[in-house]
Amino acid sequence: MTILYNTTTEKLGQRYDPQYLVDGKPGKLPDHIVELAIVETERPLTTETQTASQEWVIDTEQREYRHEWTVRELITEEIRAKYSRITKLQGLLMCENLGIYDTLQSTLQLADKSTMIAFENALYWDRESPLIVSFGQEIGMTDQQLDDFFYNASKIEVE
Repeated sequence: MTILYNTTTEKLGQRYDPQYLVDGKPGKLPDHIVELAIVETERPLTTETQTASQEWVIDTEQREYRHEWTVRELITEEIRAKYSRITKLQGLLMCENLGIYDTLQSTLQLADKSTMIAFENALYWDRESPLIVSFGQEIGMTDQQLDDFFYNASKIEVE
């Protein structure tokens, strides 16, 4: 597959499969129009803490319109956003795994009735929820520990 590129306007034109042909033969193009081979690549594998971004590169020297990927590590804020919501079941299982389930239950017994109702009926736990942040603070969790809690809880598979 190829694509035509206008070097004067720097705009891409029509795609051709397999290439630009006139009566079954390569067509004669004006000097400012270049036929580029389209080179597509698959998305690279990334870890849970990486992201891949793509861009198309016009390379007139190599006569290619090339698909390129860049892999980079996620920053803390991106990781927090990616793992900011877990199911209540994942959260409860993580509490049990960390040995803080009983502490959670004791803390809830001291909460007001509306907080208990909200907690008991929640389907999800959100990292930035005042209830979750408050609970984390009450048991002495740092922001990083709470981030780790959500990251690790999100890996617990539940049906």
